Amino acid sequence: MPLVPPSKLWWLLACAWAFRLAARHSEKCGECGTRLIICNAKSRSGNRYPYFVCSAKNNKRNDCDQRSLLIDDVADSIAALYERINFTPEFRMVIQEWATVEIDKLAAESHAELEWLKLQKYKLEREQRKLLQAHYADAVPLNLLKEEQARIGQSLKNITTTMDAHQAEYVDVKRNASDIFELLEDCGKIYRIANNYEKRCFNQALFKGMRVFENLTVEVDYAEPFDMMLDPAVFELKRNFERHI
Repeated sequence: MPLVPPSKLWWLLACAWAFRLAARHSEKCGECGTRLIICNAKSRSGNRYPYFVCSAKNNKRNDCDQRSLLIDDVADSIAALYERINFTPEFRMVIQEWATVEIDKLAAESHAELEWLKLQKYKLEREQRKLLQAHYADAVPLNLLKEEQARIGQSLKNITTTMDAHQAEYVDVKRNASDIFELLEDCGKIYRIANNYEKRCFNQALFKGMRVFENLTVEVDYAEPFDMMLDPAVFELKRNFERHI
């Protein structure tokens, strides 16, 4: 029986797929930083064992001496990484509440700018009407009217675009933040039950770089926007929270 409902797993995969589009990567050699490639070794009994091999070493492009790593061992190290970054439901609630407050603060700070834009829009629309009235009263020639209308129209277009972006930005930020926290909640358990393709989707969503060392240590660079939610300050908060529950 699966530990995570299939419906939730597929929803999480959809989120991971959306994030992964901007964060494709491949595993890199911890020793020299070049790409790891897959090679298959065959035992005397005929069994095949896939290994990660440094591509530069394999092609004799440098003097890297990192040994080949059994892919199953690397997979276990990556799964252990997911266990370390895993958010419990309780911690997810705490950190999401904090993030929501911070997002709301940013939205409040931008409110003044939005009000200023609204005022500028009102002034331009009033100027546009007065200009048209002056033209009807034969006070403004047609060529000048066209020039001024084009200027005002472009200014109004720029202001409308900026206002729309302001209004949509924080809705999108909140929605993305919710998806991020959903992905991180119990991600250790979810990662372990995922198949190889699903695991790769998660890896490409969360990491923009992954270096695997000979001792099976895995170092990663988190992709946006996970780099903000998984920075050292959040991990310190997570450790303190877990010590007190």
